[in-house]
Amino acid sequence: MSELSHYIPRRLDDPAKLLFWDADVGMIGMIIIMLGVVLGYPLSGILAGVGACVFLSKLKAGVHAGMTAHLLYWVTGIPEPKSLPPSYLRELNG
Repeated sequence: MSELSHYIPRRLDDPAKLLFWDADVGMIGMIIIMLGVVLGYPLSGILAGVGACVFLSKLKAGVHAGMTAHLLYWVTGIPEPKSLPPSYLRELNG
């Protein structure tokens, strides 16, 4: 019997990837690259996009998986959390 007859996949729960990075980091890099191409500086856009991907992947290492969503919320205020009540409501229902 071959050794591969009982192979158990170990990477079913991995997040989606874009090239070497997670999908959210890769999309930010692609947006920066496209912005550089549109503005007429493709080489600078590529360098800035890859640099941003490297920086964000180092920033995400060892932290919660939703860290980029938390960072996006604290910097821009979007996406607005829909499951929480508005902060001005001070009454306890119940």
